[in-house]
Amino acid sequence: LSAYLSGPPRGTPEQAAKLKLTLADLCASTGEGEKAKTYLREIGDAVPTALQAEAKLRLARLALAEGDVNEAVKLFQSADMLPNLPATTHAVVRYETGRGLILLNNLPAAREYLLKVADSPTPAGAAANVRLMELTARDPDPSGGVAYLETALRGVKAPGEWNNPHVQLPELRQACESFIATCKKAGKHAIA
Repeated sequence: LSAYLSGPPRGTPEQAAKLKLTLADLCASTGEGEKAKTYLREIGDAVPTALQAEAKLRLARLALAEGDVNEAVKLFQSADMLPNLPATTHAVVRYETGRGLILLNNLPAAREYLLKVADSPTPAGAAANVRLMELTARDPDPSGGVAYLETALRGVKAPGEWNNPHVQLPELRQACESFIATCKKAGKHAIA
């Protein structure tokens, strides 16, 4: 695959971009992050914005894995500025930006990004509501977090029904337990 991509151009830029995404995934899975970044950075403006966004998302996730949260947030924000993104991709980009801003302790900006995706009927929208619940738990009156939790869990009737790639079930359980403890501590026993 690497030899194929390094040779003379064959196929469209879109086809080459898809192959580079695949090759980047292979490199990342074998611990070759720098090679993965090289392939992802080669995906340019000649391809649809969804593929450009996917490359930026993967670069940002590699930066997060390396502990470079600032770089990750810049890449997420760069992807957010791409025009005509599919709604599901835009939701993921905004959720990931908000999550990165939480890691940077820029809570007002994180809240702003998460609110942009909170109404999305996507896994990223549900995850954004979980993060908003966690942020609300830091407020003097955490009771507003209940609405976020209800929105996140809309349609979920049993733990096995929660299937979200952004917030795994153990993390959701921990977030809920922490929120309940915060409400009790704030004297909001009816909410808890």
